[in-house]
Amino acid sequence: MTTRTDHTPTTAPPTPSTARTPAWLVVTGSTAAALLAWWPLGTAVDLVATSGGSTHTVGGVAVTLSAAVVALAALGVGGILRRTARRPRRAFGWVSLVVLVLSMAGPVLQADTGTAAVALATLHVVVAAVVVPLVVRRLPVARS
Repeated sequence: MTTRTDHTPTTAPPTPSTARTPAWLVVTGSTAAALLAWWPLGTAVDLVATSGGSTHTVGGVAVTLSAAVVALAALGVGGILRRTARRPRRAFGWVSLVVLVLSMAGPVLQADTGTAAVALATLHVVVAAVVVPLVVRRLPVARS
């Protein structure tokens, strides 16, 4: 049996899970995913919501702008957690989960029909499914 006496530390090259995802990819990815989900949902279901006493149809522009705002907000929260949290990835995951759950109140309370509520909630989940992993990839596991 041979014993290795070389104790030289080795550093692994960056893996895809630690590579920094560009911010533009987070924003464009979320808007593209939202539009791709909205297109079939919007044709199959009347995406009508009531807010402040007025009724409006959720269209492609609203979906695009909302997804972009969510992505930019997530990048901002990720940047804050990068500097303040001991475990930025874990903290972002919990913050994202809470925000997603709270965001479900909008479709549930404002949609005119049950199918519209499900379709709008689906759009929230689709955007979160793109934004959360892409922002998490930008964050270190632990702050050094």
